[in-house]
Amino acid sequence: MFNIDFTFLWTLINLLVLYFVLRKLLFGRIGAMMKKRSDSIAASIQQGEEARADGEAYKKQCQELIAKTDSERKTILDETRQRSQAEFDAIVSDAKREAAAILTNARAEIVRERNEMMAELEGRIATLAILAASRVVEANMDNEANVKLVEKFLKDEGAA
Repeated sequence: MFNIDFTFLWTLINLLVLYFVLRKLLFGRIGAMMKKRSDSIAASIQQGEEARADGEAYKKQCQELIAKTDSERKTILDETRQRSQAEFDAIVSDAKREAAAILTNARAEIVRERNEMMAELEGRIATLAILAASRVVEANMDNEANVKLVEKFLKDEGAA
């Protein structure tokens, strides 16, 4: 049935010797190389995870910094707007005050000039009345002649 032949036995011994030699020399080195490669890949994965975690932390810091910067920007803008509005209000208030002062001075000047003009007119009217009265008295005429004389005098003096 099963016939073991010398060739078969020799082949089996060769295979076993080859297996042990390869195991001792080759499989150990290949196993060590595969273990080393596996450890290298695991270390690379670990480094990648650490880098990703660092990146996430950095991203979070950047977002916080951006939020803080936006908050500061808004605060600065609000303060600037308030200062600008205050300066604008002060300038407008000063301008209104100056305009009111100019208007008050102009009105006072108008009243003063009007009073001077009225005083001058009163003086001229008084002078005219005195001249008219003196001519009436000099002429010693009747009423109708006096009226004509005053009208003529006023017409002559009014043209001058």
